[in-house]
Amino acid sequence: MDLYWIHNPTDVEKWTPQLIPLVKSGHIKRVGVSNHNLAQIKRANEILGKAGIQVSAVQNHFSLLYRSSEEAGILDYCLQHDIDFFLLHGFRARRSNGKVQRRQPASRRQPARQKL
Repeated sequence: MDLYWIHNPTDVEKWTPQLIPLVKSGHIKRVGVSNHNLAQIKRANEILGKAGIQVSAVQNHFSLLYRSSEEAGILDYCLQHDIDFFLLHGFRARRSNGKVQRRQPASRRQPARQKL
């Protein structure tokens, strides 16, 4: 597998060491994390680093309106450590009418309407 994504940031201490033998055996080439804050990314990188491995990719919510990854220093950390950054939901705020609105919880969303 070229890139193995961890999408659940909880319990970094538990899952990160389990990836080391998978990378060492060649089953996984690279490790990526998604939805992680800066402390979780750093901790995962620290654990992997002891085995000569690093987090290769980060995937977090980022857009022109939602810039918390930039504000939290995640983009700078990725740049400094040669970690690829992937947008998660980069255009999600845009609705079919072209207006940008806050995202509603799934329980309140209405299905998209199309003109026939």
